[in-house]
Amino acid sequence: MNVENALKSLEKEDYPTAIAQLNSFISSVEAQRGLNVTDEQAESLITAAEKIKLLIEQKMD
Repeated sequence: MNVENALKSLEKEDYPTAIAQLNSFISSVEAQRGLNVTDEQAESLITAAEKIKLLIEQKMD
């Protein structure tokens, strides 16, 4: 799963890969929106992933 892989990348301090994996997670959630994930769930998951990405990007600076 993309989130688990992102965590593994973070443990290795491979920040660019973690961000790419979170982007992949966001795309997966978008693809499932309205099918297996409600709009509300999708928004919550995407918002959380975006916040995590921002924290990673700040750490990279």
